[in-house]
Amino acid sequence: MKKILFVQLPPPRFIFEDSGANIPLAAGFLASCIKSQEPLKFETEILGSDVVDVLCDAGIIREITLRSPDILAMTLYLWNSQRSLFIATAVKRLLSNVKVIVGGPDVTPDNSWLLRHPSIDIGVFGEGEPQFVSALNEIVSSEKHEPCSMKSCETEQVIFKSRNKSMKNWDLGQAGYPYVNGIIGPSRNGSIFLETVRGCPFKCKYCYYHKAFDSVRSYPMTLIEEVLDFAYLQKNQVNEIYLMDPTFNARKGFRDILKSMASRRRNHDIKIHTELRADLLTDEDVRLFKEAGLVSAEIGLQTVNPDVLKLAGRSGDPERTLAKAVSLRKAEVDVTTGIILGLPGDTPEGFSKTLNRLKETQAFSVIQPFTLAILPGSDFRREAGKLRVQYDESPPYYIKSSDTFSSASMKMCLDEFEETFEMELDYIGAPSLVESDSNVSTNTQGTNYISKWIINLPNRDLVQVSGCIVAQASNPFTIWLKGVDASGTEKHLIQSLCAFVAQSPHTVLHLVFEFSRGVRVKFLREILEATANPEIYVNRAFFPLYPEGEVVSPNFIVIAPLPATTYARNKIIERYSLDATVIWSVNLSNTDDLSNAATPILITGTIPSDPSIRSRLSSDLKEISGTRPEEVMFRHGDAQRWWDSESGGASKQVNLRENIFVTGKKD
Repeated sequence: MKKILFVQLPPPRFIFEDSGANIPLAAGFLASCIKSQEPLKFETEILGSDVVDVLCDAGIIREITLRSPDILAMTLYLWNSQRSLFIATAVKRLLSNVKVIVGGPDVTPDNSWLLRHPSIDIGVFGEGEPQFVSALNEIVSSEKHEPCSMKSCETEQVIFKSRNKSMKNWDLGQAGYPYVNGIIGPSRNGSIFLETVRGCPFKCKYCYYHKAFDSVRSYPMTLIEEVLDFAYLQKNQVNEIYLMDPTFNARKGFRDILKSMASRRRNHDIKIHTELRADLLTDEDVRLFKEAGLVSAEIGLQTVNPDVLKLAGRSGDPERTLAKAVSLRKAEVDVTTGIILGLPGDTPEGFSKTLNRLKETQAFSVIQPFTLAILPGSDFRREAGKLRVQYDESPPYYIKSSDTFSSASMKMCLDEFEETFEMELDYIGAPSLVESDSNVSTNTQGTNYISKWIINLPNRDLVQVSGCIVAQASNPFTIWLKGVDASGTEKHLIQSLCAFVAQSPHTVLHLVFEFSRGVRVKFLREILEATANPEIYVNRAFFPLYPEGEVVSPNFIVIAPLPATTYARNKIIERYSLDATVIWSVNLSNTDDLSNAATPILITGTIPSDPSIRSRLSSDLKEISGTRPEEVMFRHGDAQRWWDSESGGASKQVNLRENIFVTGKKD
């Protein structure tokens, strides 16, 4: 029996404790398909969230090789393709006989950078179930014959789409829903993804989804009811449902699903999230969504220019979209309004009009500006030459320039967005800076992962220890250097960081420096030069806000004592402004520190037990932090948890526990 290991890696993130919702729904469907068709030939396992959502690259590689699969099946999205293929390559070096199958939105006939990758044995286009078992059987068959190289038989051997053109669409009710049959469960934060249709009736040229399926097909209502039965049973601990249809309210019978959800809320209230075409909503629809428990909706405005929408193959009236977005907001639904920068036919002036119209109508709770991605398989990718669009052929596939947009003008447009809506699009919150808690250890035994490594310098065993913990490091990972300065250890520090990055290049890395003599800017730049990789997804995803070559990982943080004067603060900030974020260290017992505090701050000390003093402290800190309570941090875990509760941060998803490793002797 062949063992198949499914792996779906999450999007990169900067805060370890919030794992998000990375639900391997596609893997669940494929495992269900195998179970119904070939239960005696293949054994399946889905690599769990305790691995894929937690560990760095090296840790995931270790966990895969320990399981020794015959077939590694990876779901590829633009945010995880590079990392997935790095891991697949490393696994193939360690397990010479493993075969790699890839599928998902990033696997398309025209995505040449991916299909040329030497670690891919088979790529599956579009809908997986009708092709995946055939791909597995081809692998079994090929082991008995001379294998065919990718270059010589790319069309026939590697890509199965061409062999299955005559195959009928997959029966969506055939294998059951993977939540119901227990193949997958809710995410760590209690979310499930529910797909009620496959395919999309709209033909937007920037999207590939409608091309991946030959038609729009609905899941049987009986199957959806079974999933809702599962979700609304309290013991299953589901608290959120993401309706994953590309446009839920374009689905035939969507109102029946809403009514079914509304009727179940008496027993268990679940928050509903989905993506809608706002211009298709009626007032009655808004009421039904609210009764069903809708708390947030994503709507695609894209632009207010009808001609640009038409060129993009998108129908609809932008003014009606704005009006219905306002209706959703009045119904107390959070509305994330998406707009796209760089659409063919649009201009910087046109983008500015979209911003102004949004500000006038307030048709949003949050605005999400997307830089146009020329996605593999999309019509815009096929028409790029005719449209005179220059784009990046690697993820995230962003447009670089066009006849109406230069890179510089795109950057100006995003700057205008930030100014208009008082938002920082490149804002990266600091990682947890708790250093004293019950989860602090001086050894690595008894834990599956380490999320923060505090190094008290000098540390003679630095290189050796670094090599030992690399496979236990989390993603993201924080390294916190403390001491007088880094003199005498700079070479070893860079050597250790280079070794870490070589084994886990796609891991988001926070480097925190807390030296009593400060850290040399030259040293920071030497680290950056030695360890930064501008080509990884997380560093490319900030274009055009950041020019090519600029990086967000590694992310530098300098902790410094809070100076008494504004002038002194500004001098320190100016010193590090191009290289690091400065966080001011203050002591809770020093009232002068708090009265002069400027965020971000890191507070030493325990929270007073007297309720009136606590209340006053909470009020003072709220005034200091304003709209960013996350910029008030505490060194002690109990104090941080108190502040999270006071400031509303406790309502955010904190579903991963830090494990802190400390080495060296503290002065």
